[in-house]
Amino acid sequence: MKSFQSAIGPKLESFIQYKRSCGFKYTGIFYILDLDRYSFLHGNPKTLTKDLAVGYIAESDSRNNQPYRRYVSQIRDLGRYLRSTGDSEAYVVGGEYRIHGYRPVPYIFTDDEMRPSSK
Repeated sequence: MKSFQSAIGPKLESFIQYKRSCGFKYTGIFYILDLDRYSFLHGNPKTLTKDLAVGYIAESDSRNNQPYRRYVSQIRDLGRYLRSTGDSEAYVVGGEYRIHGYRPVPYIFTDDEMRPSSK
């Protein structure tokens, strides 16, 4: 695994180890490493602050032209993890930062389309 460079790095590494110890093949490492980079360049706080989380999400939104925003759930999980380990200062991303998923529009058949055709 790549080494972390920010002050929050040890907590990020602990979070990844926790996810793996729960039996997950943790696939969010890219986002955590990217958060580490962002943290290092933007004040280097020792915990997940609101400014850090919201700033990272805003930067990621501007870089990605994808509706899925997988990084939001990774940052939310990180905040929850940090809180559960006693870091009362850690920010947990709220519901205002939802993951935008694809929502298909259903097609409703007309009565004529539902009738069997006789050929």
